[in-house]
Amino acid sequence: MKKAVMYGAGNIGRGFIGKVFSESGYQVCFLDIDEVVIQALCSKGSYTVLTVSNSNKWDTIVNHVYGVNANSEQAIAEISACDIMATSVGVNILPKIAPNLALGIKRRIKSHNAPLNILLAENQLQVDHLMRELIYQELDPTEQEWADENLGLVEVSIGRMIPPLTRRNSRNFRGLSMRRPGLNRRSLIRVTGLMIPV
Repeated sequence: MKKAVMYGAGNIGRGFIGKVFSESGYQVCFLDIDEVVIQALCSKGSYTVLTVSNSNKWDTIVNHVYGVNANSEQAIAEISACDIMATSVGVNILPKIAPNLALGIKRRIKSHNAPLNILLAENQLQVDHLMRELIYQELDPTEQEWADENLGLVEVSIGRMIPPLTRRNSRNFRGLSMRRPGLNRRSLIRVTGLMIPV
């Protein structure tokens, strides 16, 4: 099975990108620092996304998932071996994850030299340039040459808003408002199974 690494197991990571990867036939490794979420992903191996529209609601079980501590040696190994990758950690966190990305890229170059595309879902214009600069600070000139030819950094725009879950809205409102692309009606979405109130 192909492997996708999702750096960030938050609302966008689990509720959207991880779900899309899983539905596309990938095993999804979530890198995060929240040990409760990591343990839940590993113990269950799945989670549920509940989507609610004006006339219907449905659950989607997202399978073939697990979590790894983003600050571990295993995280670097996952980056070095994956087929595709995405980030959704917040632009202020990118400088903190760049060293691990660079270590995974270095190991990738030594082990199998396969190209890597990273989708950057960070709500920041030209985040691809920022991420390349941060990663290149950790690479030597030869590794930078490899990255020029083999590292795709793709700035993506997520057309779905999933607000953060708070204690207040987790008790009183179990849906998150969004507009579905291509539809005129209003829809709601909720990620369940791994929601942990603050």
